[in-house]
Amino acid sequence: MASLVLNVFDLEEPVRFYRDLLGLEVSHRTGTAALLISGEGSQLYLRSLSPYAEHMTGGIGVHCVIWTAPSAGELRRCE
Repeated sequence: MASLVLNVFDLEEPVRFYRDLLGLEVSHRTGTAALLISGEGSQLYLRSLSPYAEHMTGGIGVHCVIWTAPSAGELRRCE
């Protein structure tokens, strides 16, 4: 997995949780988003949404996942 975008209600608890659990480092942060990265380069984007916000993916939870593969052949194998 290269990147994951996760919609959350509040940034504080998820930032602490993923930082402590997975050893991710907070790379960038705004009032409504945080980017956490691993030593290998994987990225976790946390986006804070209001509990009442409408969102095309249904609100809180996984928004999108981006996978990577070392070659086109390996990507085809994973498909």
